[in-house]
Amino acid sequence: MLLVLAPRPRALCLPRVEEVAQAWRSKKTSPRRGACSQAVARIFEAAADSAHQSAKKGQKRNDMLQESSQAGKVSSAKFGNFSQMERVMSLDAKLAALIQTVPECVAGGYVDIGSGMLLSVKTVDSHPQEVISLLAAATADLFAGPNVSLIEKMFKKARGMADDDHHFFQEVIVNSDNLIHVFLRGKKYPDYILTFVCRKSANLGMALTKSRLALPEIEAAV
Repeated sequence: MLLVLAPRPRALCLPRVEEVAQAWRSKKTSPRRGACSQAVARIFEAAADSAHQSAKKGQKRNDMLQESSQAGKVSSAKFGNFSQMERVMSLDAKLAALIQTVPECVAGGYVDIGSGMLLSVKTVDSHPQEVISLLAAATADLFAGPNVSLIEKMFKKARGMADDDHHFFQEVIVNSDNLIHVFLRGKKYPDYILTFVCRKSANLGMALTKSRLALPEIEAAV
């Protein structure tokens, strides 16, 4: 009786294993091998099955890693959205706190005149929603309207200055029948305008001073 011992396959090439097993099963194999041929064929068949199982496990592991990677991307996207929402909430909270420092302030807003977007708004008294909706557009007209931009270009040309992104108009104060409107262009973000609305009875100098002090604080919250 001939005993054939085969080592446990570790890193077998699946096509090669199947080829050898098929060769041992074929009729071309010498008949003198008899039972030995069948035993060796069974060994290689077992090795082929083991290789198949290893390939399946490897594919399953790769699928799990890919799913984990996708889950990580989704989690990262959610975290990014959460951070953006947190920043907006921080900006609203800062604006609400700054309104308390400006004398007789009834409303405040932070406007991006570059995109025409109202970044934050806080009102103490009741104001028509239509007026709040037009705040960003009105602020953009004050600081970046076509006539304002033309005047700035003319001043730059007359003074021999480069036609760059520098702006002459930094503050605008509008007195209406009942209110004082203070508009301040940002120092760190020139396209962001901070505005406060105070009652007409407020001291104009104090309202302007407090508004100027609030500007760096709101820019730090962006």
